[in-house]
Amino acid sequence: MEQSAKETWKRLLDQARARLPEPTLRTWLEPAEGVSLENGLLVVATPDQFAAEWNESKHAKLLSQLAAETLGRELIAPLRGRVEYNIEGDPRPDLLDLVHRVRPDQCTLVPDDPAALTSDHGWNLPRDAVRLKPVVAELKALGIRVSLFMDPVPESMAHAREAGADRVELYTEPYVRAFGSGDERAILEQYAEAARAAQRAGLGVNAGHDLNRLNLPCFLRAVPAVLRGDEPRRLVEAVVDELGGPRGGEPALDRALAFVACRAAVKANTPLAREEMERLVADLGATATPYFCPHGRPIVSRVSLHDIRRELKRTW
Repeated sequence: MEQSAKETWKRLLDQARARLPEPTLRTWLEPAEGVSLENGLLVVATPDQFAAEWNESKHAKLLSQLAAETLGRELIAPLRGRVEYNIEGDPRPDLLDLVHRVRPDQCTLVPDDPAALTSDHGWNLPRDAVRLKPVVAELKALGIRVSLFMDPVPESMAHAREAGADRVELYTEPYVRAFGSGDERAILEQYAEAARAAQRAGLGVNAGHDLNRLNLPCFLRAVPAVLRGDEPRRLVEAVVDELGGPRGGEPALDRALAFVACRAAVKANTPLAREEMERLVADLGATATPYFCPHGRPIVSRVSLHDIRRELKRTW
């Protein structure tokens, strides 16, 4: 009888125990699960995209080899991050009925007026706590994570925690309006301080409203507390894994900082606005080693005017 995806994945895990350290297996492979198996293609879902990329780079080859040894064929096993389901809206009866039926991973409560076309402010806490607390308790009793839509007011974050929230979603339209203007840096600092206050209160931090591929990278660099899913924990685990690697003789602090810097770096094909590119080049020029990445690889090449003329076959 044809094995299911879950059974196939379990067999691969059992074989991997003889090849991988138990902490590595427990951290990176056991949280994953086989979700489909069709025409020799095993799809494995991981808790988040970070874990998917890590397993793809570190363990995909071994898993393919184990499949060939144990199942008689080398399965292609792409790993993909599990996509969370978030329902967002004003906690009116119709929305709460939907949440009860669907049971999403997260419900983000937003103070929307019924006549409003879109959100234009966050909750006013502690004023709105009387309305929110029973709703939050109801959702958490269903096993649903609860986030509150909030303005970037640091003093309000502790009140969000007192209302029972697990996370806050920072309302980002003020930042979007200021993007590229002289007010941008001051506005970003306000968001960064609100995110820090949320973390001090024990809250996770999301952000949203009019963010796009141009303004989001700049926001994330200024407000690093905005991370998705299990990324903070998994980033720490990845650093620990890196420090236990073959370069164990190098200074641990230097290796950890280089690893985190590499993970947070702007990657190839990352879309950037002109202002972001100019700022990136300026920041790079201010470093002690602007021509190399933290691992020592060259990232900037000097090209002479003579080389440009020769390449373009010009004589000017």
